[in-house]
Amino acid sequence: MKKSEELFKKVITDHGLSKASRLAPPQIAHLKFLEKKYDEAIQLYQAYLKEVPENTVYHSLALMALAAGYEGQGDFEKPSRPFKESFPAPSPPSKSRRPST
Repeated sequence: MKKSEELFKKVITDHGLSKASRLAPPQIAHLKFLEKKYDEAIQLYQAYLKEVPENTVYHSLALMALAAGYEGQGDFEKPSRPFKESFPAPSPPSKSRRPST
């Protein structure tokens, strides 16, 4: 996996303006996850989430991967936090909009 990580880093440095270079960081994070280096994977996913626009599939996938990293650490509370922040629960309907019973 070390070789794969080196290749992804090379894509980032040699092809910095390409779409491939923008998608390489979560791949490196995934490699760290596979190596059970959850702290490193989480840091990489968090950094990636700061760079990628929120309303994209990449953001959603990185949130799920971040949650998996927390679960890998044995923390079962943190995985839900990114989803709660990105997808807050809807407000209950106002009394005037509630169906009558």
